[in-house]
Amino acid sequence: MTLDSAWSVTTIRPPIFIWEPNELLAFDSIHSAEGFVEPYDADDGTVYDAEGRLLRFETAEGSRPWSAGVVLREQEATPTHQPELRQAIMRAAAAAGAPLDGSAPLAALVEQALSRFRAAR
Repeated sequence: MTLDSAWSVTTIRPPIFIWEPNELLAFDSIHSAEGFVEPYDADDGTVYDAEGRLLRFETAEGSRPWSAGVVLREQEATPTHQPELRQAIMRAAAAAGAPLDGSAPLAALVEQALSRFRAAR
């Protein structure tokens, strides 16, 4: 467990991924993901951590100096969306013209996806 940016205990494991069909954004940290997403985009896409834990952005104006007005929260304590994260990574890589080996462990796909789809602000 780690402390999230609101000083509460969380099991969120970066990197953080936001998936919209055929588009994947990857963030090194909770902090960078929260700083990237605008409140009006908080409900866009599906959000996962590195272990396939389903997450969500909530609007929270003024709660954190680096935040654009959103905070990242767990939807589940135990990751149950590994197949969905794997599929998102595979689809994004294929759409980018650089398919990955689908038989690779999820941790390896996560590392490759972070290097290929890291969001820049």
